[in-house]
Amino acid sequence: MAWSAKGDTVMSWSASHVSRDVLELKTGHSKSRAPPLAAPSIPLPRYSFRPTDGRYLAVAERHSGKDHVGIYDCAAWKLIRHFPLPSPSSDVADLAWSPCGRFIAVWEVLTDYILHIYTPDGRLLKTFTPYSSGWVGLGIRKVEWHPTGDWLAVGGWDGKIRILTRLAWAPVAELSVPAKVSAPMHVWQEPTEWIERTRGKGIVPFDAQALPYNPTAVRPDLGRPNPKMGIASMSWSPSGRWLAVWNQTYPTTILLFTFISSPTPHFHPRLHSLLVHNLPIRAFEWQPVQQELLAISTGEKGFTMWRQPRPEVQGEEDGLAECVGVPSREL
Repeated sequence: MAWSAKGDTVMSWSASHVSRDVLELKTGHSKSRAPPLAAPSIPLPRYSFRPTDGRYLAVAERHSGKDHVGIYDCAAWKLIRHFPLPSPSSDVADLAWSPCGRFIAVWEVLTDYILHIYTPDGRLLKTFTPYSSGWVGLGIRKVEWHPTGDWLAVGGWDGKIRILTRLAWAPVAELSVPAKVSAPMHVWQEPTEWIERTRGKGIVPFDAQALPYNPTAVRPDLGRPNPKMGIASMSWSPSGRWLAVWNQTYPTTILLFTFISSPTPHFHPRLHSLLVHNLPIRAFEWQPVQQELLAISTGEKGFTMWRQPRPEVQGEEDGLAECVGVPSREL
């Protein structure tokens, strides 16, 4: 079950995902006879609304054994476009509409490192795969659009982030965790036992680590499904200047990469800071109003925050990382 982008309609799928009902809350009418959404290739329905106005819905579908993308007009819940993926063997994992509404990214399941860029009318702009020969290993794990739609961050199970630019949809950077972190990068370490010392009522700064610094990786258990490795989560700041990344091979660390405001052929984003915590990362989120403020949770009785560098503020020239206690017994 899911809400429409405008919040006036509820969508529900059958248990096998071969049909879909649409309930309009204002009228109470159910459009169960609307064109069904065919079963996608994975257990949950994959869809994306056009962010600019929420009028159109893109859905991953499967018809006659082949994966397609269906575009629906949410005003009448009618199918207006329907196009297949390039290969009959394509197996869609998910799709995402760009924030500008001009492009749709479609990527395939984790056994293939393949991503397609389409226009909403079904025109294929680019098929991206980073390996010229057959890839042996897991593929794409996470994909995130830049807020402007200028860049697309593609995170793999291999621990690398490929940055595609809308200028010909070519990769302009390949980001990863360096074996050795040196200046001008920064490393911040969460203090040990800070919650016990403050009783969850204080704000404690992170400790700046001496450089060079060697990040500590955890060897994943490759004998188990969905090993704890690779790019598990990414999030752009609302301004698009920063990309926060959690590589699960480094379970306690958040990576912060810095970007400029518009794409150029010769620009290369760079790693700015590492935020090293005492426990594995559970979640992180950018503050929507103060656009360069990141909150991070590890499940402790508190959370941590990072603020972008402010050269005009003494002590914050390189950024600011802090621990914030929450005085609650139940947290």
